[in-house]
Amino acid sequence: MREMQGVGRRPRVTAWNTACLCVQRVFAMLCVALLGLAGQSVFAKTAIRLTASTSPSFVDDCGTTELIGGFFRAALIGMLMLIGGAAHAQSWTKIASEGASFSVNGTQTVRYGAGSTWIQKIVSGSGTCTNAYFGSDPVFGTTKECDVLNSASSTPTTTVLTASANPVSIGQSITLTASITGASPTGTVTFKDGATTLGTGTISDGKATLATSLSITGARSLTASYAGDANNGASLATLSETVNATGGTWTKIASEGASFSVSGTQTVRYGAGSTWIQKTVSGSGACTNAYFSDPLPGTVKECDVLSSGGSTPTTSG
Repeated sequence: MREMQGVGRRPRVTAWNTACLCVQRVFAMLCVALLGLAGQSVFAKTAIRLTASTSPSFVDDCGTTELIGGFFRAALIGMLMLIGGAAHAQSWTKIASEGASFSVNGTQTVRYGAGSTWIQKIVSGSGTCTNAYFGSDPVFGTTKECDVLNSASSTPTTTVLTASANPVSIGQSITLTASITGASPTGTVTFKDGATTLGTGTISDGKATLATSLSITGARSLTASYAGDANNGASLATLSETVNATGGTWTKIASEGASFSVSGTQTVRYGAGSTWIQKTVSGSGACTNAYFSDPLPGTVKECDVLSSGGSTPTTSG
């Protein structure tokens, strides 16, 4: 009769039962700590939830069956966390600042944003680091950048940009050199002044060069962008270059938006403050971004002519 009354009851929780449960949980936590470092928090939370929900309804005296089962469950969770962590361990390399264009080798994954908020896009060849290109603004009011996802089989590269002279005068010829380290990198390097592409250079013996001149005065941010190849990842280098204005006396001949005329062929600058873009003008021109390009976005600009020279400002229609 006593045996019949014992049918269906929960086995009594003994000190040995409790010890087995504690050992199982401690082992699971060790797996979380040792194997889950590279994993995502979702794996860790799942592991803790699974081990913490184990009920102390052991069979008999807990015995080796439940203890070993707990060990195997904890080890399995730890392995899943390690695999999940490896799957999410991605590395990215900056290839462009916001507003600039970029190029990639073949078809690659590019992200756009800042901090922990990004938009990803599959890009073939080239693209632009803008809200319009990626479809939306992932971090409103924050300066963003574009990064390319490094392939697991690619060798990381480093690019260093140097100039033959710094500072330089506006229009002065200089040579830009990009030195790339990696697994015998091949391909080309794109050189830019801000968002303006200056040209490209082909890599030879780990270096790419470009002979050019800078047309905007002030502190300029030059970049050298290497898109990578089949064996090497992408990389980006920056250089701050100071461009000084042409010496001489400048006379205002037009406000922004107006047209102007000069006698013969003369040098005209367009901008404000210490930032100007110069152009050789014959006859007439327009004091506009369309005619010169915009050296200083968001600022009211003007046009000045170098020295005197029969400059006659006229208003646009």
